[in-house]
Amino acid sequence: MSMDTKFEFSEKTLTSFAKALVPEIRAFYQSEEGQHYFERWLKRHPEYSDNPSAHSTESA
Repeated sequence: MSMDTKFEFSEKTLTSFAKALVPEIRAFYQSEEGQHYFERWLKRHPEYSDNPSAHSTESA
């Protein structure tokens, strides 16, 4: 198996995995629990709190 074939397989696998996870991650952050978690996270990481539009959980 060539290096290109290994990379192609890995890229396809990762893309498939990401497509399966993204809806779950969005659902979590849209939930009450996820919103509270994110608020606590922002308090610990204030460098990310100055761009509210970057925090949207809406689909792009």
